[in-house]
Amino acid sequence: MKILTVVTAIFIPLSFIAGVYGMNFDPDRSPWNMPELRWRHGYFFALSLMLAVALLLLGFFWRKGWLRSSIWWRRTREDGEGEDGGGEDGDGGDRGA
Repeated sequence: MKILTVVTAIFIPLSFIAGVYGMNFDPDRSPWNMPELRWRHGYFFALSLMLAVALLLLGFFWRKGWLRSSIWWRRTREDGEGEDGGGEDGDGGDRGA
């Protein structure tokens, strides 16, 4: 459930930014109508803003431990050769023997 919360918390702000920049604002009608639409690199600004928001939120949730404590993280660590000497089958070596 935590992973669903993290994914939702990351994609809601990105959807909001995409929605705002997807509106039909006309900067010629008013100087307050998103002047960055006339910028030469306005598109890259919007994409960079979205990337920065996503990375900041990922970092925040990583530091809180919400991503490290997920089942996916445990499964990934158990599949490789970890501290317990587990083999390729992911059984964890002689655990439970």
